[in-house]
Order: sequence, then C-alpha cells, then structure tokens
Amino acid sequence: MKLKAIARLVKQAGVLVLWDEGRWIGTGEAMYSSPLPGLDEDQILTVLDLSAKEQEKIEIRWGSEDERGWDLEDRPEEPELRWPKLILSIGGESWIPFRAPLSPAPALLRADLLAPLRDSREQLRVCQRRNAAGEPYLVVCAGWMVLSVFQPGSPSGLWDELHELSKPVGFDPATGEVVAE
Repeated sequence: MKLKAIARLVKQAGVLVLWDEGRWIGTGEAMYSSPLPGLDEDQILTVLDLSAKEQEKIEIRWGSEDERGWDLEDRPEEPELRWPKLILSIGGESWIPFRAPLSPAPALLRADLLAPLRDSREQLRVCQRRNAAGEPYLVVCAGWMVLSVFQPGSPSGLWDELHELSKPVGFDPATGEVVAE
C-alpha cells in the first residue's frame, strides 16, 4: 500500500475515515486495508506525513464498514469483473468503466483511487457486491486478501450528457446542413 497516495487522496477529499481500529483508512468513498493496523489517530496522521496545517483542513472520523454495509471478506467464488481496455477522460479526471452485473450502467471508478495499490492491474481482482441497502460497490483483491473497497461514482451530469449525445441529429438531405431541433 502506498501511504503517500492515500495521504494525497485524504488531502483532496478533506476527510480521513478510519475503520476497525485503524485497520482500514481512506476517504469513505475509497477505503484501503492499512499496512499498519492498530495505530491511534496521532500515529496514523504521522505515518501519512500530514503537517499540522494540513491536519487542520481535514475532518477525521472513526467508524466501521457497518456504516456502509460493506463486506470486507475475501470471496474467491465471486465472479471477477474484466479490466476494460479503455479509460474515460471526463472533466479532467480519468474514469475506469467496469461492466458490472449488479448495475444497470457501468460502474465508474476514478482511476486515481487505484494509486495507493502497489500491485499492477494484472495482479488485482475486481468484484462487485451489494451492501445491506442493495447499493453496489467494488472490491479489489490481490490473491486472497481484500485490499480496498470503493463506492463507484460518476462525474456530475455525465449520464445527462451521454443521453444528449445519443439523440439523433437531424439534417437537411438537400443541403447536408444540420437542422436545429
């Protein structure tokens, strides 16, 4: 686990979420198995190398995976999602679209959320699960160990924009010009 990458995500989000006595650290949207479980809050902030000034800008919350209803156990029998061959660039952010059986639309994962993981994509297994409320989430495993869990997201207005793009465009066959709607 790359702690500097987790620290960068925490600074961007302005929140540090700690679960299960520090065994899981992240932003709430993305949680990572801690390489140093059992540390207290001050020790975790020190390990993440967050300055006192940076710490002032970060909300720190303790909780548990029960808040989200996420299952953090490895389930080797689960079907694996196929790594896509394309990455979407939307609004200056890179998104990985997983074709996910539990969602009507692709499960979109911000590519930068994978930065803390040391393993290459070929060594990672991605699965989709549903939480207690029935909402889908993604689990990333390496071997038999769950490394991280993610709440899939989508850029603001993405689906509306795609819907607009999918509408047929009218044109005048005589002139070849686009006709206003």
